[in-house]
Amino acid sequence: MRFHTGDEKSLFGQQTIGNLTSQMLMRGTTRYSRAQLKDEFEKLKVAGAVNGLGGTFQTTKQNVVAAIRLAAHTLRDPAFPESEFAQLKQQSLTAIDSQRSDPTAMAGVAMSRHFNTHPKGDWRYAPSIDESIDSVKATTLDDVKQFHKKFYGANRGEIAIVGDFDEAGVNTAVTETLGDGKTDAASAR
Repeated sequence: MRFHTGDEKSLFGQQTIGNLTSQMLMRGTTRYSRAQLKDEFEKLKVAGAVNGLGGTFQTTKQNVVAAIRLAAHTLRDPAFPESEFAQLKQQSLTAIDSQRSDPTAMAGVAMSRHFNTHPKGDWRYAPSIDESIDSVKATTLDDVKQFHKKFYGANRGEIAIVGDFDEAGVNTAVTETLGDGKTDAASAR
């Protein structure tokens, strides 16, 4: 599944908020805690995950419809628990800061910045380690909730399913769980 939203103007300055929003999806929904959500995906034998504005996963024929329903619920109804957000921010800050002692990571940041042609704030901008740290520190849970509300919707996108599955069941699941999920945010490649 992949859904499209936002354009250069509406996503300006939103890179870190968008990334943190994506990472919060699997940390709990309105029906499941983080652990319960993980258990539900395991029960359905799902390999893969929901992330960002979509997801990629594999499962068995008998679980495809239920997996689609669970993935849609995860995309549409995150709970955004405050404790999970605090933990995510700390993990992100630790991971970013650890790049300072990793020559490969430092080389990657240097290369990205060297060839970066986009202004700071552009979604494609390559931030320095210090800029990344400052951006994560400045992001609030409310920023994440507002980003989700504004940009997450299923009215523009595609879903590809390959393999042996119940086509009618899949069509019903997609229509029922994603059919009314719309965003008014402009969308441009």
